[in-house]
Amino acid sequence: GIQVSLVEDKTVWNTDEPIAGMSNVLTGVRSERWLGATNRYTNLVFENKSYVPFTREIVFASHLVGATSLDTDRGHYIAGGDVLFLGSPFMQDEFSIRGYGLGEFNGENVLVYNAEFRFPIIRGINFALWPYNWLYINRLKGAIFDDIGFFWDGRQKFPWNNNKNSIGFGFRLHTFLLESAPVILRFDIAKRTDSPAGAVLHFGLTHMF
Repeated sequence: GIQVSLVEDKTVWNTDEPIAGMSNVLTGVRSERWLGATNRYTNLVFENKSYVPFTREIVFASHLVGATSLDTDRGHYIAGGDVLFLGSPFMQDEFSIRGYGLGEFNGENVLVYNAEFRFPIIRGINFALWPYNWLYINRLKGAIFDDIGFFWDGRQKFPWNNNKNSIGFGFRLHTFLLESAPVILRFDIAKRTDSPAGAVLHFGLTHMF
């Protein structure tokens, strides 16, 4: 297959996280049998990430992604949960909706929006975790978030009344490995709004977006 991406990146970074600016990525994938593939399809994915700073550490972050699969062997994008890896062209971390099970829903068309309000809790911890002195804890931050997603097939009408939504809060432990490599340990507690089911704990490395 053939993949082409157009990228615009105006993101401003702090030491280990984005704090301002935005980025846009448009990716097209064409799979053809005459190119050696077994299936014939076109995948189009658009992704936007935006960061609005109130201060250097208080940031409103948002993430919007839309995707569609076309042609004879079009596939279903798999979504749900907090995807920690990139798998097939139909299963990507861009389609994460916390509070749901991994791969709980799918569709030939996907629209997902994630929003987070990020803020500091404890600054300047500066503590080496004994006995693992190679893990240096720098600061603790919090986040309040809202995830929503829409999934549908082919030419079906947009499912306004059939969305998947969750809200929650989380903690981000900013650390350094060997006092040099920044690593963010992310803990999120998400509650889906369409079910009385209990909250779900998610763990990840670095921010989800």
